[in-house]
Amino acid sequence: MAGSLLDRTQQVAHNCSMSREVAITRFAGWSGPNSWGNTEYEQGRDPWKNYGNSSGSVPLTASQRLTVSLRILESKVDTVFGISNAYVDLWVNFSEPVGDNGLMWAELIVYLKTEKGVLYPFQEQGTYSSKICGDGNHTWYVIGYGCPAAGSVWSNREINMNDLINQLAQVFRVDLSKGTVSCIAFGVEGA
Repeated sequence: MAGSLLDRTQQVAHNCSMSREVAITRFAGWSGPNSWGNTEYEQGRDPWKNYGNSSGSVPLTASQRLTVSLRILESKVDTVFGISNAYVDLWVNFSEPVGDNGLMWAELIVYLKTEKGVLYPFQEQGTYSSKICGDGNHTWYVIGYGCPAAGSVWSNREINMNDLINQLAQVFRVDLSKGTVSCIAFGVEGA
């Protein structure tokens, strides 16, 4: 029985549903700072997934815009260790290695709502961030932007992606003409 209690404390739940073209996504974790997960809807080719294709890819140009309608129904985060994000994410695939680090992927992430505990950093509203991320199999450029936070009533977010795209070129010296947006994802993640 002690083993089953340990298993229970390590539970992480994800669920998603789609109804009448409305995506509902939820993440919940109960094991403190050692769990992390996300759940998302994707359209296109994600570098971690075996499914999807690039037939719907669009050129990476400095004239793209995202429009999102959303509301946050529930948001509970541990005050010390917790962090959660609701986001829209564009995955950019390059036809050849580009930029300072010669990478083939970039992530342009727009945080629609973030919450944090005192021990975790997060994306401040109205700010940009840049970093290089890796998971052992892939390494990629990341440019992030924090929107004004979404609330519990339906709201629209219209995000001009020009600044994120231009920062990709300025910060990492990426040749934008080599890139295509190969995937768009909407979801939540948390720890």
